[in-house]
Amino acid sequence: MPDSDARPEDSASKPRWRPPWVEVGSIVFSVLFALMVNSLWQDRAAKKEAAFASNRIGKELQLNRKSLDESRDYYRSMAKTLEPWVQDPGSQPPERVPGWQGVRPPILRDASYTVALSTDTLSHLDFKLAEEITHVYALQEMFNLLLNKYLDSLLARSATSDSQDFRFLLSMFSDLASLADAVIRAYDDLIPQIAPEPPSPEDLEL
Repeated sequence: MPDSDARPEDSASKPRWRPPWVEVGSIVFSVLFALMVNSLWQDRAAKKEAAFASNRIGKELQLNRKSLDESRDYYRSMAKTLEPWVQDPGSQPPERVPGWQGVRPPILRDASYTVALSTDTLSHLDFKLAEEITHVYALQEMFNLLLNKYLDSLLARSATSDSQDFRFLLSMFSDLASLADAVIRAYDDLIPQIAPEPPSPEDLEL
């Protein structure tokens, strides 16, 4: 006869045997799930940071565009003033060129772009957009290189009292205005994609 003192809960309280692969599978699944959640969180955070960086770059370029546009207008004005004297070498040039303000270099910032590069933030943007941003800053650097080249030449001419070479000055202002046109066109193509709003007063302190 069965033992009348045996309690049903005794058998229920005993741990059920499970194959080892069930335990291993449960642990592996938990680890993989945690890794997936962490990866998704990091990806979302990286994309958010990239969106913030691209917006800051856009505002930086808005400020650069304003500064370069003002310099471009000056370059065009000086080229227009100098052209008659270059075309007519026999004319008597003035002692001082009207409207002369030197080379008047624009302030072209690149801090936001440099930080985005150093933190690898651009890699989280759409490839085409990241490529366009890099292209714009490359054009901007090209303008700075041309400007510095002309500045060096102008300083060398000043040392030999040849700074009033109108043909040289016309070439300088024409080249700078032409390249400024290209940089501003690149600005205008890119800025609406990453910074549709104008810069705030705080951005003007960049």
